[in-house]
Amino acid sequence: MQTDTIMNTEPSVFTINKNDIGFLLHRLQLQAIAESPLHAFADGNATATGTSAEELLQNNLFVAAMQVLATPQCLIRVYAGGGTQPHGDLFICIQTDNKTVSATAVTPTQDNNWAVIPFSETKQCINWLLDFVAVENETAAPAVLPETFTPEFLLYLLGAIDQYKRCGYEALLQYRQEESPVFSLNAFADNMQKAMKSADLRWLLPSFVVLTPGFSELNLTANSTVYEQLIDADIMLPVESTAAEPLFTFGETGKELGEEFSKNWMQSAGIEVNNFSGAGVAVQHRAFLAATLLTNHLFEIENTETGSSIKYASMSPLSLTALLEEWITKTVAEPATVKAEETTTQQAAASVKKFCPQCGEPVRESTKFCAKCGKPLIA
Repeated sequence: MQTDTIMNTEPSVFTINKNDIGFLLHRLQLQAIAESPLHAFADGNATATGTSAEELLQNNLFVAAMQVLATPQCLIRVYAGGGTQPHGDLFICIQTDNKTVSATAVTPTQDNNWAVIPFSETKQCINWLLDFVAVENETAAPAVLPETFTPEFLLYLLGAIDQYKRCGYEALLQYRQEESPVFSLNAFADNMQKAMKSADLRWLLPSFVVLTPGFSELNLTANSTVYEQLIDADIMLPVESTAAEPLFTFGETGKELGEEFSKNWMQSAGIEVNNFSGAGVAVQHRAFLAATLLTNHLFEIENTETGSSIKYASMSPLSLTALLEEWITKTVAEPATVKAEETTTQQAAASVKKFCPQCGEPVRESTKFCAKCGKPLIA
């Protein structure tokens, strides 16, 4: 088999069967570190299932990619789907010390295979990733949301955007033309509860719940002040009515976002950047990306000693590339931050008492539904 080179303008793609990973590690004498994507296969079958595995060992580029996968300095997990795209996950391993391959992307397939894609530069890999999860626009649309807000506000914001689309569908089915849709607060709250349990990626709120890494750790608490924040942000507005229950309509910002996501939502992605060091692996960054034809809405989750907050930005692919490069560079260059953040991660994990029997997602003891797959949890 002819060996590949890293100088190709198009990235090389290697297909490996997961049953062969143990064999490949054994032949390459690689020790996969704990938490690396290959570690779970370290004790696997030491015999190849086919001739393709033997052929891959003759390719220097593939061998360099396996070294990065076995001992990464940085691991990026991406959970994509929603909008017009099906659910699909991938991960990227980065090792800046490797002189041949600095980043390796892996996309699992439905036939028990991995597509392994090596890159000579981290930026090449980031650009490849953004081709999948972001929209190409030269400049980002102006931000219509505050720069920071609470996770609860984001949850209800996404619920309001879905409610706008729902109102449009209902008017369409009833042959109504309604410029200012009106809905009850009880119906809105009920729709949010159903959406969060549904895991239906055709809607924005369930996509956030399913795709966002660490969603179950946010410990969200609903309260009436969230509605006041939505009113202040011009998302929802109360309607004067003699009805027994409160009625709302949408403010100009709510209409703008509702129209954008109803007509132009492409897909979403949950992104997690992890750091590897002698102390183990620690989460450095988590974010939810919602891409429309107008812009890329990035909601970064920031954890502090006092709780979690959301940092929002409307971004172009260029600004997203710069941000991801900054995250990766900082993650690789500052391993000393791992110990402090690892303690925070361990404390959060200590509050998790059980796991979802359907998908294995860690959940809190009091949780009745899995935040990842939406399945009910047996007491």
